[in-house]
Parts: sequence; structure tokens; C-alpha cells
Amino acid sequence: MMLNPLNGLSFFKKDQAMRLNPDDILTKTFTRKVLGGYSSSEVADFLQSIAGELEEKSKEREELFNKLSEREASIREYRDREEILRNTIASAQKMADRIKQDAEKEARFILEDAKQKADIIVQDARDSLKTAYQDLSDLKRIHIQLKNTLKSVLQSHQDLLDQDPIHSLLPDSFQSKADSSLIEKKVHESLNKAVQSKESL
Repeated sequence: MMLNPLNGLSFFKKDQAMRLNPDDILTKTFTRKVLGGYSSSEVADFLQSIAGELEEKSKEREELFNKLSEREASIREYRDREEILRNTIASAQKMADRIKQDAEKEARFILEDAKQKADIIVQDARDSLKTAYQDLSDLKRIHIQLKNTLKSVLQSHQDLLDQDPIHSLLPDSFQSKADSSLIEKKVHESLNKAVQSKESL
């Protein structure tokens, strides 16, 4: 807090009139006595000297008052500037706080939005991976089923190839007769070949 240098110096107030001024001294008259009075010339000289001194002091007082008035005006100006500066700093601080709060709020919103989007992406990735595993499991199961079916079909064809289709279609009695006729035929052919060999000799 700045102090007013004029405080306590009431005698410097311009509106406070001095009790005496040079004109009062110069125009002062004294009652003359017949006997035992002072020398009028000495009194006049002394009053003239006092008036000059008082006038000089009055001028000095006026100059000092003007300087103090200027100083007081400067102090008031500095106080006004200080008040303006304090208000400016307070306004800037409020604005900085508001900007900081808005920035923090925006940052929280961005982080929350990014977190939600990241959670959605992670959940979608998990669902996709789960679906891929399920599809792979289904493909393996289908592959095993097709493999077993193919093996069964191949085994069936192999069994058919291993069987005699003609004999399997003939009755048992017919098959026995056919075998006997075939044996007899083979025997006759062998005998004929043997006879022909002997005749050629």
C-alpha cells in the first residue's frame, strides 16, 4: 500500500490561508506616541525586510505545494495504472482458468470417446475371431464327415470288386451244376489233347 506524502502536512494545503502576507506587513501602521516611540524609519525597514522574507517563503511554499501536487497526481496515476493492471491480470487469470477447464473437459470427452470406440473395435475383433474359430471348427467337422463318407464309399466299391458278380447272382444249385459241367469240359479237353499227342507220334 502506497502512502500519501501529503498526509500530516496540513500546512501545505493551498486553501488554508496564511495569517500574514507581505502586503499585510507593508501596510501595517502603528500608533505614534509623543514621547519614547520607536524610530519610524527603522520600523519601516524592519517591516520591509520581514515582508521580503515572507514573500520569498510564500513563493517557496507555492513551489513546494505545486511539486507535491504533481507528485500526488503521479501517485494517483500510478494507483490507477496499478488497479488497471490488477484487473487485467485478474481477467487474464479468469480467462486462463476457463480455457484450462474447457481444454480439460474437451480432453476428457476425446479420451472417453476414444475409449468407447476402442472397446467397440476390441469387441468386434473378439466376435470376428470367435466366428472364425467356429467356422474353422465347422470346416474340420465337415472335412471329417466327408472323409468318413468317402472311406465308406471306397470300402463299398472295394467289397464289390472283391466279389464275383456272376456267381453272386446265380442260385447255389445252379452254381454247383455249372461248376460240375465246367470240370467235365476241362477233363474232356485234356483227354483230347493227350490222344492227339499220341497219334502224332
